[in-house]
Amino acid sequence: MTKLFHWYASLGLATKQFIYLFIVTLLLVQVLAWRNLHEAENLLQNQVIRDAELLVSRTNQYIDASLDNVENMLLLLSTRADLLEEGNEVAAVETLRKFAGINNSIARTLYMIRADGQVFASSQVVYDIIGNPKLNQLYELALINYGAINVSEPYDSPMSGRTLAYVLPIADVDNKVKGVVVAELNLDLLTERIAPMIYQSYILFTKEGSVINRLDSRDKLLPFQAASYPPKLEESF
Repeated sequence: MTKLFHWYASLGLATKQFIYLFIVTLLLVQVLAWRNLHEAENLLQNQVIRDAELLVSRTNQYIDASLDNVENMLLLLSTRADLLEEGNEVAAVETLRKFAGINNSIARTLYMIRADGQVFASSQVVYDIIGNPKLNQLYELALINYGAINVSEPYDSPMSGRTLAYVLPIADVDNKVKGVVVAELNLDLLTERIAPMIYQSYILFTKEGSVINRLDSRDKLLPFQAASYPPKLEESF
């Protein structure tokens, strides 16, 4: 440091002024560059946040529209108490099959559960072979909040795979419960439709914290539990 001081003192006045101005100018340029970089980072961060908010909002609108379609199906079917009458079994199955065949719907399997326990399904032959042990619980769920649509937590269905169900009571003109209509969702189809809209890592949760969409263990941005199959997220996340 002493040598540097003596070296500077030995320089001429013009050289000293040049070095002084050079250092001052360099510091000013660095300060301006740091400020511009900081402002650019904030601008980019705010833009990314706005884009993410817009993306989430549009995705929510799409999901709401898809689920509204299922809810409308349940509301329409809940008005068909006549399908639960004796002798209308074929008509009930055919009606469910037609509703489940709507192309833009994410409802995979539809059921009508009569009060006496008899079940009509949109895929009646498959149901007669493998059944669905979850239907008793779904019937009880539909009666918890009478008159409103209830939604189950995700579960594994022999008819629909990994799914969750929308349930609604069916009442006659005297407001007597005749049965329950159930719609099991095609969560794989919902995932496939959302993925091209986002091009990002995303998770759909229920109010209880259960994961709805299909997870891909190759996604490096999500914290998966080690050696777990199917993939599960860390509890802290």
